[in-house]
Formats: sequence, structure tokens, C-alpha cells
Amino acid sequence: MSKIYIETSSIEKVANKIDKINSEITQSFVDTENLIRKLNNTWSGKVATKTISNFEKIKKIEENRYQIFNNYSSLLKKEIFEGYETVENINAKLSNLFK
Repeated sequence: MSKIYIETSSIEKVANKIDKINSEITQSFVDTENLIRKLNNTWSGKVATKTISNFEKIKKIEENRYQIFNNYSSLLKKEIFEGYETVENINAKLSNLFK
């Protein structure tokens, strides 16, 4: 009988990497927002107004993007990594009952 091996540690590593990259993207966005705010103090006119307006639209998209990847990472960690480990431990205990 062939066996299938699931490396749950790999799933956890991928989820942690997603978290790290997601945080880095968000931090870059915050840094950019801070620069735009500083620039806004000295910058005026139609171009400045349009740039800030467009940035606000992008900001909403960024918040959604962050949440999507955060949810995906949570799914990997909780449902797949922890869930698989729990089921495998239960199965191992049950199989020991029949030995």
C-alpha cells in the first residue's frame, strides 16, 4: 500500500511567508502615503489634487488586498495546518485502539 506524506510544516512556512510579504507591502504603502502627505504640504494645484484623490482610491483597494491575503494565510494556518494535524492525531489514536 502506498503512503501519502503531507508536510504540514511546509504549509505553515508558506502561510508565514504570505504574512511577512503582506505586512511588507502594507508598510511600503504606509511609507508612500506618508511621503504623499508630506508632499501635499508643499504641493498644490490640479495635479496634486488628482494625485491625492487617486491615492485615496488605491488605499481602499490596498485595504481589501491586505484582508484577502490575511484571510488566505489564516485559512492555511487554521484549517489546513492545524486542522490536518488534529485529524491525523485523532486518526492515530483511533487506530491504536484497534491494535
